[in-house]
Amino acid sequence: MKGGYFQVFSYLTENERGGTIKRMDSDQKPTQQTPPPNTAQTATVLVVEDDAFLREIYIDTLTRGGYKVDTAVDGDEGFDKIKKGGYDLVLLDIILPKQEGLQIVRTLKEDPSWKSDTPIVFLTNLDNDGEVKQALQLGKGYLIKSQLTPADLLKEVKLYLAKG
Repeated sequence: MKGGYFQVFSYLTENERGGTIKRMDSDQKPTQQTPPPNTAQTATVLVVEDDAFLREIYIDTLTRGGYKVDTAVDGDEGFDKIKKGGYDLVLLDIILPKQEGLQIVRTLKEDPSWKSDTPIVFLTNLDNDGEVKQALQLGKGYLIKSQLTPADLLKEVKLYLAKG
């Protein structure tokens, strides 16, 4: 280990749908990589997440799961992209710079010109009852990031897309 630390990257294996994740040091190569499934209609997911490491995990996981992914790194960019539309699902962090996720959805819902059936699912680090209650009132649900594996993310995205 150079510099006293090592980087860990996740690669999904052939068994990804069953939840198997292969972790390796950055100097190793994955033994297998699964191309995205060939889907007739690929859903587009917007990920609004300011943490670069988590954002990259979400991008990698969703892309390998066959989804098209767009991202926003702060609340203002997320607000603009959500308002513009064109997404089948939005994964929206609650704690963001410039504008928090809950406020983004409140503002959109107060705007009579914004009409969208796109499900918005909040991402949170905390299991805070008040925050969770607000998220459930404003969006379709919430996911606690610390309890979310890449396989779980794919399962949850699939469920939220099916619910619409």
